[in-house]
Amino acid sequence: MRKRTNTLTSSECNKIHDRWKCKSAEAKIEEAIHMIKNATISKPQTTGNSVLKEPSYFYKPRL
Repeated sequence: MRKRTNTLTSSECNKIHDRWKCKSAEAKIEEAIHMIKNATISKPQTTGNSVLKEPSYFYKPRL
């Protein structure tokens, strides 16, 4: 009986499945990194902007 050319062996199938698992895990890690960056960076930026919006009469001009 001839082996069909368009089928995968179980080891080939396992390799493909492992690669797919790794890629989906990498995507989840990248998404988590973006969420962490957005959460940690956006807070200091908003507080920094509020400091910059203070009126200029609080500051003494340099001579």
